[in-house]
Amino acid sequence: MKRILTTLSQKWPEYLLEVVVIVTGIIGAFMLDNWNDNLKLKNQEQLILKGLKAEFEQNLEELRSDHILNLSCLEACHRLLHYEMDSGSIPQIDSIIATTLNWATFDARRGVVDEVIGSGKLGIIKDEDLRYQLTQWSGELENIREDIVARRDHVIVAYVPNLVKYIPVRNSDAANVRWDYPKKFTVEPVQAELSSYENMLNSQEMEGLLYQHYLGQSFVTSAEESLEAFIVNVLSMIDENIKVE
Repeated sequence: MKRILTTLSQKWPEYLLEVVVIVTGIIGAFMLDNWNDNLKLKNQEQLILKGLKAEFEQNLEELRSDHILNLSCLEACHRLLHYEMDSGSIPQIDSIIATTLNWATFDARRGVVDEVIGSGKLGIIKDEDLRYQLTQWSGELENIREDIVARRDHVIVAYVPNLVKYIPVRNSDAANVRWDYPKKFTVEPVQAELSSYENMLNSQEMEGLLYQHYLGQSFVTSAEESLEAFIVNVLSMIDENIKVE
């Protein structure tokens, strides 16, 4: 025992140095592991953010394209509500009617957002405000979907079935042109009487149905503008968190 104590008293600096080296090595290993883990999380976060950015940019482009069509439809509904047959013509009114039937439905791409939330990776994103906005995405889409479904149901169930009681809707095909859906065929118009259009424009029932379509389209375009603002805000937040390489 005395020999051990003597040896310790003589070599304690060496032993202390060994202990320090060992402890330092252990701490360094933990720090290196933490650094590697943090680096992996940062890289994963950047990949997620870039995927979200691409998806939201695509949604914004499609939403704006749909909005242009829906604004044209809304304008046509308004124009038809105030149309005076005395100063117009059958081809002109056919063109307006075609535009009232030419509306777009926004169908958001949400694969990246759903995968991030569903897989539990949302917590990898450090920005708390951005995480919250991403959780609101499905609710924002549901809000606009309600207006879209209401408009669609009215047009299909009420507006078009009553419209065909007065005029040949097929005559609007020539004016029904869309850049996103190239037509493979065209429908030849048939002979129509001017009085049929006059009866349609003078019908209180048709006026009410057209106004409902106008109102529904107003709700849709308003919802599109709100959704556009939401997407623009999310993209701005994503850009703030993407590391510039």
